[in-house]
Amino acid sequence: MMYFFLGLIILGLIFLCINIYELTHFELNEYLIDAGEKINGDFEFLILSDLHNNTYGKENCKLIKCINDTKVEKIIVAGDMVTGKIKSDWSKTERFLLKLAENHTIYYVNGNHEYRTKVYIEKFGDKYREYKDRLKNAGIIFLENEYTVIDNIRITGLEIDRKYYKKFKRYKINIEEIVQSIGKVDDNYYNILVAHNPRYISEYVKWKPDIIISGHFHGGVMRIGKRTGVISPQFDVFPKFSGGLYKMNKITAIVSRGLGTHSVNIRLFNKPEVIKIKLQKH
Repeated sequence: MMYFFLGLIILGLIFLCINIYELTHFELNEYLIDAGEKINGDFEFLILSDLHNNTYGKENCKLIKCINDTKVEKIIVAGDMVTGKIKSDWSKTERFLLKLAENHTIYYVNGNHEYRTKVYIEKFGDKYREYKDRLKNAGIIFLENEYTVIDNIRITGLEIDRKYYKKFKRYKINIEEIVQSIGKVDDNYYNILVAHNPRYISEYVKWKPDIIISGHFHGGVMRIGKRTGVISPQFDVFPKFSGGLYKMNKITAIVSRGLGTHSVNIRLFNKPEVIKIKLQKH
């Protein structure tokens, strides 16, 4: 019996060390995607998601170096760079984004944490508006149920209601609601849909974008192998889209494992990530 408890203690210490390491280190993952004939030339961008005010080195110097070393100029933020709590300090994240904006074009799509602070004004006051205004003044482009066009590539940011993020409840979203929010897809462009919550990827597919980009699930907290996350922030067990690249007919979905945590600071076999995407003209 003593050896059994000793084994449990050793196993617990191993998991603790893995968790501490993965909370403080990240990796760069790259995907090459065949974009067919819809783009005029190769197009590269980075994906940042779910930082939740985390930092890697002083003033996020390690993260900034990684981003700069890629030589990629465009960045898509897939939401939850901050944490939507009253006492949450957003200043480090803001300074990080302002620093990036000096040399990068940033397209910012809100997650549930930004959205929460935006709509609950009685609770958060002007926190979101002031944050957004300072970032916009630095050239950061917010896509709140809006789109922007780069050459013949259209990036659309979908922002869904708070009810779709509730824990233990699974509200259905339909294509009509999506179209009401962002209009119909325009097939004249190569369409990138950025939608924070991957729980509804099967519905986003019906909008018929070329690529779907999500985050939110933090890789499933703990991963089993390369494909399987254990649990989502909404307590979906073994969520279908927890992190990685997924193919659905001609549509590609990329779900970021994110760069931080909140509330439950656990990551096991689930290192945070920056994602680099290269769309290659066929």
